[in-house]
Amino acid sequence: MNPVRIFLLGSLLLGAAVDADASTLYKCTAASGLDTIQSSPCPKGSTQVWKRDSTPDPGLTPTQASQLEARQQKEAQDAHALSVLAGTTPVDRPPPPPAPPAPPPPAKPARETSEAPIYPKGPCRLAHEFADAIRDHDKDFLEMRQDQLARLDRWVENQCRDPDEP
Repeated sequence: MNPVRIFLLGSLLLGAAVDADASTLYKCTAASGLDTIQSSPCPKGSTQVWKRDSTPDPGLTPTQASQLEARQQKEAQDAHALSVLAGTTPVDRPPPPPAPPAPPPPAKPARETSEAPIYPKGPCRLAHEFADAIRDHDKDFLEMRQDQLARLDRWVENQCRDPDEP
């Protein structure tokens, strides 16, 4: 019998026995050299190549999702303000509407992650990044005059000013 057919037949037989809630996968190599990936430990006479956790990532927590949404809204507002400042958007045009709320993530089992929390960037940091991007990139289409660059610098200073200081 063809080795490919043996592999497919073995995969079908193993697939029928796979538990839908299995959270561990095993890669086994039979004595004949045939590799299989299955949710049960390797049978006798075969060699286990690897064993891996197959639990899906839990996704964003509701707090992380709201932080991400708030950051995206703030970035859209900042982009609009910068566009008005650069003169590419009329002052009387309203800012873009807020994005619709993201659907809640599906309920998944809690799992510890080592990911750092998502913190939104402040207006000062965003202003500096924007100004740096304008100055650092060779943009033939964006030829800013000295007075426009001075306005940009004043805008960055305004964004970085402490709101409690007079």
